[in-house]
Amino acid sequence: MGLAGLWESWRDPASGDVTESCTIVTIDAPGPLARIHHRMPAVVPAGGFDAWLDAGSRDAAALERCLAAPDPAAFSSWPVSRRVNDPRHEGAELVEPDRPA
Repeated sequence: MGLAGLWESWRDPASGDVTESCTIVTIDAPGPLARIHHRMPAVVPAGGFDAWLDAGSRDAAALERCLAAPDPAAFSSWPVSRRVNDPRHEGAELVEPDRPA
């Protein structure tokens, strides 16, 4: 799975400092995915990788197709521990189904 992202590098003309930044492109979450959150990362379909990664592309329609809402049936979800919300916690157990206490 590939997520649509943007990257930029620019030099401040006044200071000469270089700033590099990046972002994940988000879209409205379709159907049942919106139950989890109203936004989600834009998932670039496998056939769209070349178009999305072509820095010289001027084909707006091809890029827009890369940002189309995915089929919600391609995803699955399950409750996990609230420990995922704290970056101090790590480990595969964070994505295991949560067992109610």
